[in-house]
Amino acid sequence: MYRQIEYIYKKKSPYNRMKVKLFFLYVIDVILLWIFNINKLYVLMVITIIINIFVIKHIYEKELEEKLCIRIKRNEFDKSLNELIQRKEKQLFIDYLNSKNIYNKETIEFIVNHYRAHIKSKIVGDNFWAIIAIVISIVLAFITKEGFDIKLFEKSLPYLISFVALAIIIYHSVKGFMEIKKFFKGEDGIYENLESIFSELYVEFSCNNNVKKTIKKSSNRRKKKSVSKQ
Repeated sequence: MYRQIEYIYKKKSPYNRMKVKLFFLYVIDVILLWIFNINKLYVLMVITIIINIFVIKHIYEKELEEKLCIRIKRNEFDKSLNELIQRKEKQLFIDYLNSKNIYNKETIEFIVNHYRAHIKSKIVGDNFWAIIAIVISIVLAFITKEGFDIKLFEKSLPYLISFVALAIIIYHSVKGFMEIKKFFKGEDGIYENLESIFSELYVEFSCNNNVKKTIKKSSNRRKKKSVSKQ
């Protein structure tokens, strides 16, 4: 179930689909504007910017399947882009849960707890074990039969600083590459976003059930009153 949920989010989430398209559009824009600026083609720069506004609007409308209006002042009934994206994402998972006949409070709560556990383990495990491993390996290198060799440690300190700096640069370079890979695969912040989506679904489901119960109770009272009058 969780693999299917994550697959749906990565492949069908309007947020993931839009951000990749906008990234490529941004790269093309930067190159074009740079070329126009060098050649002092300022009219073409303005035209490019105007075209971009309508291209971005088209991308949003296609992914959200909704007509958008460009307004300077927002109407109180207008929904923000984030709200439209969240609504679309929630509907994706409502449809999925309904197709599996598991759209209920218990299942949604179970999914929320699953992704909350993933978030906690990720926060604890991100850099902690890597730092511990580096510290232990450095300390072990200066331990002899007589104990910790302070003089050797002091002599090696400049090299250790260089080594740590190099390790940090390599680590962040690799991490940056992995983050870019996650960005294009739709995996960046996946657990946090899924936890947020299903938390909202849980709240909405609970509220809807409470409303239904209230309506049912009020209708039952009316029936009882009508029967007693008769």
